Amino acid sequence: VYSFVCSSSASMYVLLFPFNIWLLEIVQGHAITWVFGRNVAWCYADYADACCGDCIRLGHAPFWIGLGLVCFMLHPVLLE
Repeated sequence: VYSFVCSSSASMYVLLFPFNIWLLEIVQGHAITWVFGRNVAWCYADYADACCGDCIRLGHAPFWIGLGLVCFMLHPVLLE
């Protein structure tokens, strides 16, 4: 769905990619916490830029933007 909605604009696809990752981290983080009582997969509690119950870290945005660029470039190749 994400690639279908954002595929017409490369900048929109790449710049919104961190929000897509952060949404995934929030959902997974809360699910893991619900099952195990704490997030056993990752811990951002020691970082000042941690948000949403320490499920996401805003400082990772440059890496998520880079991954979004790679995914945007590889998406057409993977569909062939």
